[in-house]
Amino acid sequence: MILKNFDIAYQYINCENNNLIISNNLMKINGWCKNINNNLSALVVYDNKLFYLFDKKYGITNEYHIKLKDGNNKRERIFELMKKDKFILSFIYEIDRIIEGNSPFEYIDDEDSDWGIFVENRINNLTKKTILSKY
Repeated sequence: MILKNFDIAYQYINCENNNLIISNNLMKINGWCKNINNNLSALVVYDNKLFYLFDKKYGITNEYHIKLKDGNNKRERIFELMKKDKFILSFIYEIDRIIEGNSPFEYIDDEDSDWGIFVENRINNLTKKTILSKY
């Protein structure tokens, strides 16, 4: 299972042996990952099912959703995984790149630089969740 590093272009992780892969070639991936406070946070498609990994593997169904809250400063955000109204897990992460004012690239969205928004936009959106699970 190959995951693409959310922060570093051309960097992948082979989850079966924890090897880091650096490649300029496009690779077939099973999801995306980011290191959060020395924990692997990942959004994975396996066997036509969507999973979120952090402290363990969570099979994402329509009952799951992400809540994002502002942290103590403008560079922090609180990520919460919920199942219906039940709290599952939470962590604070740093927003790596803040683009203030006009972006030099018109096509950059918040989800291009914010892991929480990237994951939220896939788990909370039924259409994207369905498309991903067929990936």
